[in-house]
Amino acid sequence: MQTTKLSIAFPEVGVIRKGAEKADNGVVGKDLNDRFRVVFYPGAGEIAAAFFAAYDTYQPHTIRAMAPFRSVWDAWSNYNEAYNAGRMIAQADDEHYIVLRDPLTGEYQVRNGEPHRPYTPGEASPMSAMARGLFSNSSPPAACGCSCLSWGAW
Repeated sequence: MQTTKLSIAFPEVGVIRKGAEKADNGVVGKDLNDRFRVVFYPGAGEIAAAFFAAYDTYQPHTIRAMAPFRSVWDAWSNYNEAYNAGRMIAQADDEHYIVLRDPLTGEYQVRNGEPHRPYTPGEASPMSAMARGLFSNSSPPAACGCSCLSWGAW
């Protein structure tokens, strides 16, 4: 008998940021130190309003959340990534490439880990460690409990 691993998926309604917004000239905003900045995507107005009602701000000090998976480790993805002009050109775990593109033509050399190509740090463009998490806001659960905010750290 063959079993299939089922995955759960929630609509991603926004992102949690640690810095202020970028300036009009593209300069990265300064670190918010002890605050987060929550940015909701268009169409998530009802969830944004529920979030604001719970926290009285879109820049809270803490966010009550839960990982909507059996294990907290299922909520995380960790990769080394490189970007060129806003386009991902390389993504690798600590052993092999998941994605590798020619930075000039955009042609895929590796896609979804195929063909297998070992990853050696420093081989491709400068890669940054990236961790992403998916969390479900736990308050108020009726409005936000079935949607997720993503969080990334470089």
